[in-house]
Parts: sequence; structure tokens; C-alpha cells
Amino acid sequence: MTEVFKKYWLWFLLPLSIIIIYSIFLYLVFPIKTLENTGQLGDSFGIFNSLFSGFAFIALVITIRLQQKDMRDSKIEVQKQNFENTFFNLIKIHNDLVANFREINIIDNKDKHFMYGGEAISFFLDHFKEGGFTGFYEVDENLTAEENKKINKMQRNKDPMMSEMNIKLKLGRKNLKFIETICSSLNLIKRTSFLDDIDKKFYLETLHSQISDEELILIFYYIHGIKNDMKSIIEEYHFFQNIDKDLLYSWNDEKGLYAPAAFGQ
Repeated sequence: MTEVFKKYWLWFLLPLSIIIIYSIFLYLVFPIKTLENTGQLGDSFGIFNSLFSGFAFIALVITIRLQQKDMRDSKIEVQKQNFENTFFNLIKIHNDLVANFREINIIDNKDKHFMYGGEAISFFLDHFKEGGFTGFYEVDENLTAEENKKINKMQRNKDPMMSEMNIKLKLGRKNLKFIETICSSLNLIKRTSFLDDIDKKFYLETLHSQISDEELILIFYYIHGIKNDMKSIIEEYHFFQNIDKDLLYSWNDEKGLYAPAAFGQ
């Protein structure tokens, strides 16, 4: 009610002011000395009938507008609640998928070490980087591993699509649904029209807080090689602004896979 009064205070005070001013004017013009003067004074207020009818109409219009605003606010509140339910459910699904992510490390070709969650993701990332970009190239046994790596890097620079093919083969065969939930969350933020920049920043920061450094690296390669249509959103939201460059295969060679905006530049 206070908010309504602040917005429409003039419409409340205007008729009251008119009545007070008009009453003072009439009192000065027609001082009440006889019953006859009283009757004349009363008749002079007949002009207010049409005036009050006009104000009543204005009050009706204001009431309708307030009702429409309440309906819009209620609709937005329901939409926001639905958005948050979906968003935080996606985060929960993501965390569950990460916790259940499993890798097996075979030691000395016999002992199996099962890893889950963050440990498994870190292990998978290390093995992905070891073979993710060199699988299509022959290894010269007369050269050291470091020399082979340099040669492969030079070949990859000549054919940048080769790295994308490697990513598709290496990551496409792995069940990385936890990355898909991140993509779904980003799409949800993008297509929700009633979120302003402050809201988007809050939800993006919330999303980032659930992603480990190793996950962000995998997302970096996954978007480039498999989910290429997500690049525009990644760049718009500066999603790799805090990426750990040391965890990439080669920052200098791979930073060009995305526009500088993806890194907040």
C-alpha cells in the first residue's frame, strides 16, 4: 500500500486539495450567516459530482493497472522459481555424475586400481592429453618422447582439424554426461529472458563454483571438438576466464581455438 501511495500520491492528494481550497473560497464568498446562505453553500458543491465521477474512473484505471502488474509479477515469480528448480537440479545431477565417474588404473598389467570422482577425472585428463593429440601420428622410435611431441605439435599446427578429430575420437567414446549438464545449464541461463546481467553473473558464478580445474579443461576440449555450437555462449560469458593454462596441452597453440572473449580478454 505504501508503494502504491508513493507512485500515485498526486491522485490521492489532488481531489482533497481541490475540496479544501474550494471550501475556503466559498466560505469567503458566502459566509454562513443565515440558513439561506447555508443552502447556497451546499448547492455550490454540486460541481464536485462530475469531478468525483472523474476521479472514481481514474481510481478504477489505477486499480486495473495495479492488478495487471501484480499478475505480471506473480508470473515472473513462478518463472523464476521454475528456473531455479531446473538450474539447481542440473547442478545436483552434475555433482552426482562427477561423483560416480570411474576410471581404472591397471598397475603392472595385473593390479586394478578403481578411481572415482575428481581423482578419476584428473587421471582421465592426464591420459587424454598424453594420447589425445598424437594418436594419428607415427612415433619415430629413434627420437625421444619430447622430440616426437614437438614433431607432432608441428604437424598438428599444419592441420588444425586433426586435433578436433582426435578430440572426437578420444572424448566421444567416453561417457562425459557431467559436461553435458554444464552445457544444459549454460543454455538455460542464455534462453531465460527475465534474467538481468546481475542475475546471470550470480548463476554463472554458482555454476563455476561446482566445476573443478580439471573439469574446465575437459570442457575446453569437449566444446571445441564435440559441442562446437556452444562456443558462442562460452565466449559471451567469458567462461574460461579463470582456466588453469598449465593444465592445457599447450596454451600457446590452443588459445586460438576460442575467441579472446572466452578468456575475458
